[in-house]
Amino acid sequence: MRIMAINIKVTKGSNENTASVLRKFSYKVRGSGILMHVRKIQTREKSVSRNMKKAAALKRLAKKQAVMKLIKEGRLKERKVRKAPTNTSGQ
Repeated sequence: MRIMAINIKVTKGSNENTASVLRKFSYKVRGSGILMHVRKIQTREKSVSRNMKKAAALKRLAKKQAVMKLIKEGRLKERKVRKAPTNTSGQ
């Protein structure tokens, strides 16, 4: 995605100090929406393709089968499955 250049012009008045001109500039930049757009692009995650999802699923299945085989052979201990905590406060 390409961002178009937007020129923002701020002029300094005769009785204005540098801090107020800088504040005026940052207000105009914020109002233009460019910063928000750039930040949104930076944090966007690339979507995973269908083939990559399939490959990941096949890897998970192969690993699970290998672990099950090791458990059956007695070379690996079976892990205990943690249960979700139950709410016993009487609600």
